[in-house]
Amino acid sequence: MTCSLLLIGAAGYGLYKFRVVTNPFTPKVVIFDAEKLFTAKAAQVAHSPVARPETIQTDAASVIAGIKQELRLYQDRGFIVLNASQVMAWPAAQDITPDIARNLHINLPETP
Repeated sequence: MTCSLLLIGAAGYGLYKFRVVTNPFTPKVVIFDAEKLFTAKAAQVAHSPVARPETIQTDAASVIAGIKQELRLYQDRGFIVLNASQVMAWPAAQDITPDIARNLHINLPETP
């Protein structure tokens, strides 16, 4: 009986050591708040003196393409990108929305 418990304990420790300690893959997760970014862009366009209705569709397509490119860069670096609407809470350091906004020249509103 004691021998069996020792073998089970040794096997469990070996599995732990292999899967947890030596496993080089630790998922990197970041959060992107698409709604916040699109709302900020819409407000920026609405308050722009040069906003022209005929360019809105082209501008929107350009912003979407820029977001896709930014997210692809995170994916290529091994990040899992989650939409903020699907996450309950996260540390501010994991939020990439300000970085993407800055790269796309979108002014986000100040958050308290």
